[in-house]
Amino acid sequence: MDNKLKQLIEAERMKYTGAVPQNFSKHLARLRKASNLSQIAFAEKLGIPPSTYANWEQGRREPKIFDLLNIIYVLDIDYEEFFDIT
Repeated sequence: MDNKLKQLIEAERMKYTGAVPQNFSKHLARLRKASNLSQIAFAEKLGIPPSTYANWEQGRREPKIFDLLNIIYVLDIDYEEFFDIT
């Protein structure tokens, strides 16, 4: 494998070092806003403290897998739409 290809792969891999991609927080905020929900209202629907949800949107924390599934359920969207983060 040539050096340039290795660099490209490494750059992509670094975007996904956590449980969710780097731009997850922005994507989550867009999905919430598209559902016309405030952070507090969305947190209530998820059954979590508003501060926990705010930390997700601000990129300070990542949701656990159960929380990701709960978000998909509450937003009533397809998982493919949820994980199509560009």
